[in-house]
Amino acid sequence: MRKLCFHWDGAEAFRKDEVAKKKLLKQWTHTAKAFGIFNLIVIGDRDAIPIIGDIEVSIEYFDKYSDVRDIYPDEKYVVLTEKGKREVEFPEDCIFVVGSNYADPQENKGDILVGIKSGIPLWDVVAAGIILHKAQ
Repeated sequence: MRKLCFHWDGAEAFRKDEVAKKKLLKQWTHTAKAFGIFNLIVIGDRDAIPIIGDIEVSIEYFDKYSDVRDIYPDEKYVVLTEKGKREVEFPEDCIFVVGSNYADPQENKGDILVGIKSGIPLWDVVAAGIILHKAQ
């Protein structure tokens, strides 16, 4: 089974508007579902993340990325990073990980590092969509 792990965007605009928060989460759920992923791992303040009624998707919440690694120590991790390779062998079962819009993702020994050639840094959900498409 494949999962997608991402950081909840804590930007000021999203803290004030419930509709904006729901739309942001829908971007993630729809991007994941478009490429056959129905299990999301969200890192961030659970109280700040909206609840949506998408019964096709399961969502797990974690305060920090190290908690994900503790719960899933034996999983293969595909980490999106600028120094990653553009062509990699994607495992059938893995957790795709993107960093936040404001920081690179944490890399650990044994991670599969994958990158995207782009002229400027990409928003995390856009980068995830590109890699999930490549992994099909």
